[in-house]
Amino acid sequence: MKLRIIGFAYLCLLLARPVSAEIPKTISLATTNWCPYACDAEDVNGIVHEYLEIILKKHDIDLVVSSYPWSRAINLARSGNGVSGLLTAVYSEAPDFKMTKIPIDTYQVCFISLAKNNWNYDGPSSLKQFGGKLGYVANYGYGEPTDTFISEPENKKHVMSVAGGEGLFRLMKLLNAGRIDTLVEDINIVKWYLEFEQKKQKDVDVASRYRINGCQKPKPFYLALNPSVPWGEEFLALLDSEFVKPQNRDLLWKIKDRYLGHSIY
Repeated sequence: MKLRIIGFAYLCLLLARPVSAEIPKTISLATTNWCPYACDAEDVNGIVHEYLEIILKKHDIDLVVSSYPWSRAINLARSGNGVSGLLTAVYSEAPDFKMTKIPIDTYQVCFISLAKNNWNYDGPSSLKQFGGKLGYVANYGYGEPTDTFISEPENKKHVMSVAGGEGLFRLMKLLNAGRIDTLVEDINIVKWYLEFEQKKQKDVDVASRYRINGCQKPKPFYLALNPSVPWGEEFLALLDSEFVKPQNRDLLWKIKDRYLGHSIY
């Protein structure tokens, strides 16, 4: 009888242990058009898309990435409607998601204005002294102190957001039209935009129209999964083990150099 009780208790312990879920052979993630990190184009996937695709291919996992306006991408990943997570994210954008412990890479938010604008960013105090209008993309995580500046009610008259697709293109139109004085964006995305515009306007020095008012410190970004995904822990652990490998860090830099090595800004 005693052996039966012990045996039953052992069985209960086994049943109570978490069961490792098998990682599927195809994983679908959402993103937005965040070139050069993630690009909504037939012939250009973007740095992060290419990087993860190569890593996952070694484990016979196919990566499917779909691009949407950023707010919709977050909502789709949160609802689990055919999408398991976000290709790139920071905690402030998706605090309820599970993320890799090791970042994919870093991004650096900078303030961009027309060349004649002489305001300079050098920390939180300079934002408090900012008297113009700052343009940003809704639901993006820019880090501090920008996120706090955007969210504070007393700064409502000093900010303007855009939603939907092509966020930077829309912000640049507002900047050129004088509807905003400065915009905030990752510097590599700005470089990519200027490169794109330079190809269309070969007889004009596009970069000379603008100036960098200053930049925040680089911040890490991660891959994020819907917390209800049963294989999430296993998949994130797999990615963390790959992200720390020196050969994969070298791979990332080679991909980045191919996208950014000849920037005009």
